[in-house]
Amino acid sequence: MIDGVALTYEHRSPAGVFALISPWNMPLYLLTWKIAPCLAFGCTAVAKPSEVTSMTAFCELFLFPEIQPTDE
Repeated sequence: MIDGVALTYEHRSPAGVFALISPWNMPLYLLTWKIAPCLAFGCTAVAKPSEVTSMTAFCELFLFPEIQPTDE
């Protein structure tokens, strides 16, 4: 802080590809909790659901519309 004035800024840039591994308990909640920050920052997410709950992760794909990157 200089002379009582503060400058705060945030720069968001994609960090790369993230691997998201979700357990068998609460698959929808935990996968959504992990994938939301990745998509918010423009990163690519590769999800590996539990073999017991793979259909839950497949159905979650239909909750998201096609995500198109924007030209900024």
